[in-house]
Amino acid sequence: IPKLLREINAVARASGIITTRFNPLPDVEREYYMENPYNVTIEGGYHELAEFFAFLANFSLIINLTSVKIVASPLNSAQTQNELIETTGLTVVSSFEMTTFSSKR
Repeated sequence: IPKLLREINAVARASGIITTRFNPLPDVEREYYMENPYNVTIEGGYHELAEFFAFLANFSLIINLTSVKIVASPLNSAQTQNELIETTGLTVVSSFEMTTFSSKR
């Protein structure tokens, strides 16, 4: 997990994304391999989110994303929203389940 966290954070920084949640879930044992699921929440701009997903697609290990939800960043007023977009670029929030795979030991 520590190596995966470092890699995800490096990809997030490179694409301008902020990781707000990275929660490991219990491993799922299959006949020949283990599924390693994680709940992840990230924030950033719409295009930066797409860049982040593209980075994940090109990782050296297989990563599946499921239950992907993308919503506008929850803000109280239009003025606050415009200030947030201009200063931080945080326009969307995405949550998803990320699954990696490992061999059985």
